[in-house]
This record gives sequence, C-alpha cells and structure tokens, in this order.
Amino acid sequence: MGEYRYVMLLENTSKEDLPGVGGKGANLGEMIKAGISVPGGFVVLTGAYNKFIAENNLEEKISELTTGLDDNNFEQVEEATERIKELKVQS
Repeated sequence: MGEYRYVMLLENTSKEDLPGVGGKGANLGEMIKAGISVPGGFVVLTGAYNKFIAENNLEEKISELTTGLDDNNFEQVEEATERIKELKVQS
C-alpha cells in the first residue's frame, strides 16, 4: 500500500491544491504567499476524510441521510447533520 498523507501545512498550500485541501485551505495558502499575515496551521486533506469514511463503511449511511436533502432547508440539513454525527465508527 502507498504512503498516505493526511495533513498539509497552510504555508505549503496553494490554489493548485484545491481538490485536496478545499477552498479555505487553498485561499489561506495563497494569502500567505501574498504576504498577508495568517496564523499558522494545517488542513486535513480530503483524502484523509475519504479514507476515514471508507474504512468505517459510512458511505452508504451518509448517502441515505443526504439523498433528496433540500440544502436550502436549514432544519432538514441540521437534522441530517446531527444524524451523521451520531453514526458509529468501527473500532
């Protein structure tokens, strides 16, 4: 199995890393490169999230809770979010 990277320092992120670090991480990296003062930190990479979901067999459960979800309905989104948080992970 290959080596897995789970985090990246903000100072090492840029817009080219968008798929792996998300919008906020990429934008903070660009701000640092532009000389804007940004507190030090890191981002958890999307690959780490995907691995966690896969290894705990959560894809189907999350899909069931989000299929047909009206993302403009705050109460519906909040309820689905709470139910996802309550899902049990494998130990």
